[in-house]
Amino acid sequence: MGLGLLFIPTLGGYWFLTRLYYTRYGVLRDSGYHVLFKSAIAGCSLVVVARLIIVFLLNPYLPCISEIWKSQVPFDYYGTAVLSALLGVVLPIVINWFYAEEKAMRRTARESGNLIELLIRENNESGKLVELSLRSGKSYIGFVFESGIARHGESDVALLPMASGYRKEDTRELELTTNYAPVLRKSLEELSSLVNEDFRIVIPMSEIVTARIFDPDVYELFKSDNP
Repeated sequence: MGLGLLFIPTLGGYWFLTRLYYTRYGVLRDSGYHVLFKSAIAGCSLVVVARLIIVFLLNPYLPCISEIWKSQVPFDYYGTAVLSALLGVVLPIVINWFYAEEKAMRRTARESGNLIELLIRENNESGKLVELSLRSGKSYIGFVFESGIARHGESDVALLPMASGYRKEDTRELELTTNYAPVLRKSLEELSSLVNEDFRIVIPMSEIVTARIFDPDVYELFKSDNP
């Protein structure tokens, strides 16, 4: 198999890695050389599977397909390369039925050691409020629309704010100063052209100092116990 022909299984390996939920979000965070190296390894694995299919299935049980292919494409191992690329397209579709995308996102965040992103992903799945404390001292309470787990390098968090405030410098106690919820609710009721996404704010992940699940009842109880 010539070097030019190796490009086909490598392309299939790249498609396989970037479409399979289990590997997709880790690969999207890698640099170019790492992606190329992993794609080549995946492509070689697909070539082995393709060759086994041809030798043990197609040739013994469907020899007519092999004969027609050789008559139209008289190049050694070209059929193996093409079949490996096809496997790279088809296999992710099948495997993804058994492995949830959200689970893959959480696994990637956990393995990368980004616990803030992991908490945000779990919060996004549960639909609970989250508090994001920023380097500036500002804190936002809201619902997360999305985070940049699928991006390479710096990423952002899109948040629908319900309230905002700040952390006191001496005690780090949360002090809420603005309640957005009534205004957002009224705006959505009176202006049908608006949707929740129109009120989102985007925060760079690098600006987030801490993140935690926020429960309004627990917050009020804490405030009453610590006047």
